Amino acid sequence: MTASSIEKTQAQGGSPQEKNTVVPSDTGASPVKAASEKHKEAMNHFVAGKRHLLVKDIDAAVTSLALACELLSAEFGETAYECADAYYYYGKALLEMARAESGVFGNALDGVPEGEDANNSQVEDPDKMTDSTEEETEDTEGDEDEDGEGEGEDKEGEKAEGEASTSTETKDSEPAKPTEETKDKEDTESVGDNAKEGEDKKEQEAEDEEDPSNLQLAWEMLELAKVAYTHKIEALTKEEEKRPIQMKVCETLLTLGEVSLENETYEQAVVDITECLTKRKELHAADSRRIAETHYQLGVALGHFNKFDEAVKSLEEAIACLKLRMENLKAEKESVDEAKVNDAFYSREAEITELESLIPEIEEKIQDTKDLKKQSAENQKEETGFQNGEASGSAKPISTIGVKRKTEAGEVSPTKKVHLENGDAK
Repeated sequence: MTASSIEKTQAQGGSPQEKNTVVPSDTGASPVKAASEKHKEAMNHFVAGKRHLLVKDIDAAVTSLALACELLSAEFGETAYECADAYYYYGKALLEMARAESGVFGNALDGVPEGEDANNSQVEDPDKMTDSTEEETEDTEGDEDEDGEGEGEDKEGEKAEGEASTSTETKDSEPAKPTEETKDKEDTESVGDNAKEGEDKKEQEAEDEEDPSNLQLAWEMLELAKVAYTHKIEALTKEEEKRPIQMKVCETLLTLGEVSLENETYEQAVVDITECLTKRKELHAADSRRIAETHYQLGVALGHFNKFDEAVKSLEEAIACLKLRMENLKAEKESVDEAKVNDAFYSREAEITELESLIPEIEEKIQDTKDLKKQSAENQKEETGFQNGEASGSAKPISTIGVKRKTEAGEVSPTKKVHLENGDAK
């Protein structure tokens, strides 16, 4: 099953509910029992998909979670809360698959030689020819000169015969003029070929529309998860029941932001991650690593959106949050980290060591962002100068002007996530 099978199944006609819950009358099985079997099968696929995702078997995770989503949506409805977790993990798996594909395409030129290997050309450099090679070349030229003297007389005789036969050959070789019937046939074939090309192009476009990219499908699945979680929250009345689902909404929003970063829709990434940060500040204490994680991801998104000052501020707030947690850990008054509650190997000392190693990475990211801001300002200044015709002697040649890339040397890629928080939606 492909990544988009859940959509293709629904597009083949008839509702998913009709396809998966109707039981033939001759089996004698009850609809309730059949539905229970479908639900059991769906949960088996869901558990297997989460396990595959955990061990980075992305293809198997996508296949299992797609089946789980299809079966659950058939049983409970597309926006039911029972489907939300499956949608969320399916979206995460599709995001990881898109990242893997992007990495494969990015490494397509890994086999191209660089440096010294680039000089191993199949065309020999004339300056590197050996003495023996030069002697062989001279001997060949000498033999050609000797043969040329003997052949000169024969060529004089052949010339006259050639001139006599030229007129006859030219006359015989003239192509026949095309008839009207031939012209009509060629025109018909040309029109037919053009029509076929147009049909092929339309069919390809239709296939592309029916088969969305993994990033697009990941975004759609995560949006479905967010809707399902939100509907459940609206149906609850007790705050203690709402909180765990609100936390899942935050995880979904953050993952949506990551999808937008991969898709280079940075403005949407900033919107989703900002909403996640607002909600997490309401749900967690000031020293929560979840808040630090969200500040960091927001800083990355703002940097790519060319909001450099805001990006630096957000990254600095991530560091401040981690330092506050370190102080609270040393004083043994830190807030509870839900991701570590059931970790038998957890200790305050280990977490302090982990946080101390994270801070330098974020500081490096801050410096990268400042460098990007400086480079962007220089590029804009030079571009303005060229537009105004101010090509001064100190201006850089066009070929040496730096171009801002998506990922600079030493910069943490938006696909690389600093592990400020290891918790996922449960």
